[in-house]
Amino acid sequence: MKHSTMPLTSLVPSNDISGPIPESVASLTKLTMFDIGLNQISGNVPNSLSGMSSLTALYIGFNKLVGPMPTTVSSLTQLAVINMQNNFLTGSLPTSIGKLTQLTELELSNNQLSGSIPTELGLLLRAEIFDLAHNNLTGSIPTELLNLPAGTFM
Repeated sequence: MKHSTMPLTSLVPSNDISGPIPESVASLTKLTMFDIGLNQISGNVPNSLSGMSSLTALYIGFNKLVGPMPTTVSSLTQLAVINMQNNFLTGSLPTSIGKLTQLTELELSNNQLSGSIPTELGLLLRAEIFDLAHNNLTGSIPTELLNLPAGTFM
C-alpha cells in the first residue's frame, strides 16, 4: 500500500462550529493548511499553533477570536498565508511577524489591534496582500513598508 504524498489539510470553513481552538492542535505537525474560517470559533488564538510546524496557510478569519495575536506564530517559518481578519483580536502587532519571510498574505483587517505598525513588517518581501485596515493602529506608516513588492495590495 502506497502512502499518499498529498499535503494534509483541515478544511472546515463556513460552518457553525463553535468553542475555542483546542491546545491539542499542536499535535497536527504534518498539517499544511488549517482553515476554520467563517465559523463561530471563540477564545484566544492558542500559542500551541506553533506546534503545527508544516503549516503554510492559516485561515482563522471571520470568527469570534479575542486577545492578542500570539508571538509564537513567527516560529511557523513555512507560513505563506495568515488570515485572521474579522475577529476581535487586541494588542499590538508582534514584531516577530517580520521573520516570516515566506509570507505572501497577511490579512488582519477588522480587528481591534492597536499601537504602531512594526518596521519589521517591511521584511515581508514576498507579500502580495497586506491588509491591516479597520483596526486601532496609530502613528505613521513605516518607510520600511516601501520595501514591499510593487503591486502589493494594502
